Amino acid sequence: MSEILPAELQQFVQEELASGRYPSERELVVDAVRTLREARVREDRLRAEIHSRLVTLDSGKAIPLADDDALRQFLDEIEEEVDREESASPRHGK
Repeated sequence: MSEILPAELQQFVQEELASGRYPSERELVVDAVRTLREARVREDRLRAEIHSRLVTLDSGKAIPLADDDALRQFLDEIEEEVDREESASPRHGK
């Protein structure tokens, strides 16, 4: 497997195997792909939630945000809501 990876990723794989964290390249790749899949699912959920909120704003139900800090807090709240939903999901951690 490592022959298809760039040198810096081959080095990372070797370091991970040497750490004992993974018993084989296969297990490392399985974990990496699972992590990527979970990240994509989370990204899709965040996009959907942001879209939903934008639709709400477009319908005239605006939430006044005083400054950049208020915007960051608003976005953090969306992210926390998605995290809570993921934690409650029966597939979480699978």
